[in-house]
Amino acid sequence: MRSLLLSVDGLSENDIPDLLELLPALAHSLNHQAAVLESHAGLTSAPAIWSEILTGEPWFSSGCYGYSRVDGNLNKLSVMREKDLLAHNLLFRNETEESPSLVVNMPLLMPRPERTWLSDGSLPTRTKVSPSQLLSDEEISKYEPRPYLDIGRASGHRVYSSVSAIHNEEIRTAAVTKLLKESKWSRCIWRLSISDQLTHLLGLGWLRSTDLTCSANIRAIFSKIDSVISDLLKTGCRVFLVSAHGQMPCSFRFHLNDFFARANILQYDNPDKNSRQTSLRVSASELIGSRIEAFNLRSSEATINLLASRAVSPVAGCVFVNTKDGDEQRESLCNKVAALMEQQLHQLTRFVKIVRNPVPFEAREVVLPDLIVSLPGTELSDVRDSGTDAPRTTHSATGFICAPKGFSLPSEFTSFRDIHEVLHDF
Repeated sequence: MRSLLLSVDGLSENDIPDLLELLPALAHSLNHQAAVLESHAGLTSAPAIWSEILTGEPWFSSGCYGYSRVDGNLNKLSVMREKDLLAHNLLFRNETEESPSLVVNMPLLMPRPERTWLSDGSLPTRTKVSPSQLLSDEEISKYEPRPYLDIGRASGHRVYSSVSAIHNEEIRTAAVTKLLKESKWSRCIWRLSISDQLTHLLGLGWLRSTDLTCSANIRAIFSKIDSVISDLLKTGCRVFLVSAHGQMPCSFRFHLNDFFARANILQYDNPDKNSRQTSLRVSASELIGSRIEAFNLRSSEATINLLASRAVSPVAGCVFVNTKDGDEQRESLCNKVAALMEQQLHQLTRFVKIVRNPVPFEAREVVLPDLIVSLPGTELSDVRDSGTDAPRTTHSATGFICAPKGFSLPSEFTSFRDIHEVLHDF
């Protein structure tokens, strides 16, 4: 029996009734009991949460804490990929060339022989469709990854950006429809982009709005998606609905490295020079046909004076204590940094959560954060001086899952491993 996991990242449990009103065929097939998912330590980046869904393990066991990972030293980052995970991908444990998968618009997951794959645009590859022979099909050749435009800048052109996002989803849906009908697959993850993009652009509650300029476009694209799902349901396919994370109103944008610099525990080396990461992001934007100016992409990577810095956050929300001293001194420094953040950040917002890495430093297989900082309602940024306002919304740490009729869901997930009890033969 084939299974489809339809992902609507960016939507929360409160959005389910409005979403299912636009997806009546899917709504009829689902057990309307939804279970809320909450990421470990309040992480809100899509790769970190999807790594928990894929492996059932928290960040300190999977090794994934954001889009990037520290690669050797705190001034060097690499994009996080499936092969970098320290835990097995349990969700795809039955994947073989005889039982292949279809993967659409997913972080972490890369092309494999046993996998038909459509890029999400965030991974370090020029490939957008795999296997490449699929590009001979006109519909599939039009597929483009999600355009990773800066949400702050796009927010200044909400109508154009919203219509453009919907149009891109329509093109991708046509390609996915072709593959769902004609390719061989046993399991599929189809991750939509508009659920996250339109929430950033239009704000919370856009699904129920009927007077938006793009309301008709929204209803049209969801009608197409529901038609595709309806056809799959008629073949006996099981369809699950999941959102890895929701969104919430954004109060302000905050940069931890600037905070550490003001506290005199971090020193920038040359904050104005373009980093290697900037060059990679510009190259990526060119590959996906988006023009992004370099001044909007200055990151902290390769700009930290590590000899003069005691705490560094190269990945948003992740703090690494920077010392070569022994375990006792490292523990003491970690306590001091945590106390500093607790004291100072509570002056900005009362919703401060700081989580310690429970794995002892000497037992870690790779470089991992010592502390995870969660500030709900705050855009924790790893890009300095972006020149834009804070986005209208920011990611939250909670999502949801709905299962087909006949599947029971726990009233509360204690960990993401519980998902694999529901999707045991996905």
